[in-house]
Amino acid sequence: MTSIFRNLLKSIIGPPLSSMLWYVQEAVSFAERRALMQRLGHCEADLALSPPWDIRGEQHIFIGEDVYIGPHVVMLADKGAEIHIGNKVMFGPQVKVIANDHRFDDPTKPIKYSGYAETGGIWVGNDVWIGTGAIILKGVHISDSAVIGAGSVVTKDVGAGEVWVGNPARKVKERLSVCHSS
Repeated sequence: MTSIFRNLLKSIIGPPLSSMLWYVQEAVSFAERRALMQRLGHCEADLALSPPWDIRGEQHIFIGEDVYIGPHVVMLADKGAEIHIGNKVMFGPQVKVIANDHRFDDPTKPIKYSGYAETGGIWVGNDVWIGTGAIILKGVHISDSAVIGAGSVVTKDVGAGEVWVGNPARKVKERLSVCHSS
């Protein structure tokens, strides 16, 4: 739909003005990114955050240095369900980091009105790569130098230098031993 709109815009206002549209979009994106960074519990100035994103509970999210967060990332944090991200971390597109959960244990109430279940923070160590579409659920600790494969659903703690894949995610190898054997 966007390309149709751009082509229509170019035909109406011409290429010089339509190229200005790109600069306006970049300026808006930059302003939105800066505003989000100010609402976060903590982040460094070098945060690379690709739009669009869906980040809620910003004041409960803490991000280290040299972090890249790809487009369409979802992060849901809350009091008691904080998200901590270390240094030199990469999130691929469409990664979801969900630190809270709905209750569903009272059959007399619709789930929508049951409130939140027990919460649990999420900790991502340094030098971690989380692949496209991975989902990290509440209470998970991902240790330094770990890799989470694309599309994985992580429900358990991940050790240092481990590579996890699948749904549910499971350890498939050691990243660091692979690097040292080359």
